[in-house]
Amino acid sequence: MKPPDPTSQIAPKKILFATDFSPASEAALPYAFSLAGHYGSNLCFAHVISLDYPDFPPPEERAAKL
Repeated sequence: MKPPDPTSQIAPKKILFATDFSPASEAALPYAFSLAGHYGSNLCFAHVISLDYPDFPPPEERAAKL
C-alpha cells in the first residue's frame, strides 16, 4: 500500500455541527456552511444539551415521572 501524499488535500464527506443554540454556536454556523460548501460536504446538525442545566431534573426525578 502506498503512503498518502502529504501535499494532497483532505476533503471531508460529512461535517457534524453540534449546537446548543448559544451565541458561540450561532457564530460558528456560517463557518460550518462555508466549509461544507467549499468541500461539497454534507452538513449534519446535532442539538446538544447539558445534563447539568439547572432546569433539567435529575435522573431519579425523570424516571419517577415515566
